[in-house]
Amino acid sequence: MSAQQQPAAIARGKHAILLGATGAVGSSLLSALLASGAYGQIHAFVRKPFKERKGLASDERVVEHIVDFDKLVGDKPDVAESEKFRDVQADVVYIALGTTRAQAGSAAAFEKIDREYVVGAARASLVGSTGGKGQDEAHQRVVYCSTAGASSSSPFLYPKSKGLTEDALSKLGYAQTFIFRPGFLKNAIREKPRRIEALFGWFTSNVLSKISDGAEIGVSPLAKAMVWAGTNGVEGLDSKKIGTRIQGEGKKGTAVLIGNAEAAKIAGDAELLQ
Repeated sequence: MSAQQQPAAIARGKHAILLGATGAVGSSLLSALLASGAYGQIHAFVRKPFKERKGLASDERVVEHIVDFDKLVGDKPDVAESEKFRDVQADVVYIALGTTRAQAGSAAAFEKIDREYVVGAARASLVGSTGGKGQDEAHQRVVYCSTAGASSSSPFLYPKSKGLTEDALSKLGYAQTFIFRPGFLKNAIREKPRRIEALFGWFTSNVLSKISDGAEIGVSPLAKAMVWAGTNGVEGLDSKKIGTRIQGEGKKGTAVLIGNAEAAKIAGDAELLQ
């Protein structure tokens, strides 16, 4: 499908899926999705209830789904668990699910959460992939929060996992795949603070950001940029000359890479966010 044939901006009242709703980026994504008014319902897939503690118990726009992500992993994912995602018939899937090796406890556990959960859930969310009803997956979009320096050939665990996840998502069959590679996440509020972020954050804010626009971005601007891209699609990005097409064997649909500086431009451009 060519860029000219891609669906235009998502109409108001559509449905979005959100993975990682309780994390630093995911929480901001949820706020940005609600503020955008573009989605009638936002379906948050989580491992344990969160709406009440986030003050969203009475907000009917946020639909909470408790799932076992382990059942989505492997060659034969659980049908019933997968149908929870597919039945939403989401127009856009937003992904901010991830962890660190320290929090996961091992490299294997990290890769399962950071990559296998993400790819499994994204695959399950494709409406037409296994006989889903009512909507052609050709109109679905996926928006993924990766990291600067992500590469499937990296010798380091974290960027390699992100790179492999990017590759897998772009081959699933979504019409449009948007991969954001932010720099250091400024003002990230986490349930489990990362000590290294405090030190590195000072360095990026006081040194790196003075010489590079790729050093850091606030989680709120990043979330707004992700929502804008998912809502307005390839046509919107092309009209502003933002994003780089990702080519490669096995890629399906249109995959676009959006770097830190481009995400900041989207978030900082008042015209784009209107």
